[in-house]
This record gives sequence, C-alpha cells and structure tokens, in this order.
Amino acid sequence: MKKNISLIVVLLSMMVLTESLAAQTLFKKRKYYGPIPINNINLSIGFVDGPNADYLTEHLSDWAKERQGEDIFTHVSTSPFGRVGFQRRITPNSYLNSAVSLSYLKAESQGNYYTLTSPILNLDMERSLKIYLFSLDLGIAYFMVPPKARQLSPYFGGGFSCVLPLARLETHRVQSNGLPFDPTDTTTSRNSFEAGVHAEFGMIYHLTNKYGAGLEGRYHISQSKFYIHGGNFDISYEGFTLSLNAYYYF
Repeated sequence: MKKNISLIVVLLSMMVLTESLAAQTLFKKRKYYGPIPINNINLSIGFVDGPNADYLTEHLSDWAKERQGEDIFTHVSTSPFGRVGFQRRITPNSYLNSAVSLSYLKAESQGNYYTLTSPILNLDMERSLKIYLFSLDLGIAYFMVPPKARQLSPYFGGGFSCVLPLARLETHRVQSNGLPFDPTDTTTSRNSFEAGVHAEFGMIYHLTNKYGAGLEGRYHISQSKFYIHGGNFDISYEGFTLSLNAYYYF
C-alpha cells in the first residue's frame, strides 16, 4: 500500500514538475524589444519603369529615313534598380532620408541606310543606347504610425535629387555584302549633372527593434540632354520604382 502511495506521489510530482518546466519555457520565448533606435541604414532592390529617349530615337529613325533606310528602336525596358540609404529620426513620426541609387537603362535598334558618299554603300546598322543613372537623394519621410517593434508602419515622403546620367550610344555598321565598314563615330557619349525630385509611399514591418523589412513605390522626375548630329535631344528619367527594402537600426 505504501509503495502504491509513494508511486502515485512520485508520478504526481513528475507531472507538476513537467507542467512547471513547460510554463517556464513558454515564458522564456516571450521577448521584449526596446524602442526603435534613431538611425538606420537600408538596402533597396527593385525595378524602374517609365524612362524614355523618344526624342532621340525618333531623330535617329528620321535620320535613317532621309537616307532611304530605317532605324527601328525598342523602348527603354523595365530596368534593375538598387539603392543604399541612411535615415535619422528627427521627430517621433518623421525621418530625414539620404540615399545613393543606380539604375541601368537600355534601348536597342536594328536598321539600314544608304551613305551620302561616293560610291554609295548600303549599310546594315545596329545601335545600342545604354544609360547608367546615378542619383543622390535627400528628403523627409513621415510615418502615419510611430515605428515600433512587431508593428507595420506606413509612410510617405519626398525630396530632391542630384542626378548623374552616363549615356552611351554605340553604333555598329557593316556593308550589305557582309564586308566590314569603318565608321568615324561608332560611340557617342554624354555625361552631365541634373536636378530632380521624387516622392514615395511605402510600409515597414519592424521584425525587432534592430531589423525591419518593407515595400516601397517611388515616383521620380528628372531629364538630361543628348547631343548628336548637331542637335540636342531630351532623355526623360520620369518613372516609377518598386523595391523591396531591408533596414538595420542602430
């Protein structure tokens, strides 16, 4: 009888201890995160759509038509976009933003034309317009909900940009019989500093008080000139950027 009572007591004690340990484990999994630090660095990767070089490509198409040919360009395609930024909180709901970004834009063409020289040659032609678009941004973002750990915080903002487009127009020509043609202007380039503006809307989910992830849409406006054939033509960088963002707070 005593052995049975002792066994029951031992079993009950083990059950109570097991429940106690389980409760402590659940309690330990709860974690408190402090306030979000005032500084962060962030990385954005996405795509930009909208920039165009229509004035330039239309001129090049007309230039070929004047020589009894054609030059058919594709539109500037949706292009990769990357940005590295720094933010500092200046009020409970607003941040001062600064960032450096890079986009790669490209349009291509195929065509042909007859030279105006003697003897007259029929040339097949391929062109490639490549633009490396650097941008230095400065602005302010306002959060609709003060940033906190384990919370989604929508925001909107805007600011100014200093834009550096590096534009390159490469032209390759061969005679219609396949023999090489040695042009005098195979590459035309243009670098410049331009001003721009941008506006954005997005949201951040703060995983902890140190790390966050978010989604952002940005609309930006800027343009530059490209000089060729004695004229200059606008290249527009107006477009929309959609990016995934990662944040580290310190």
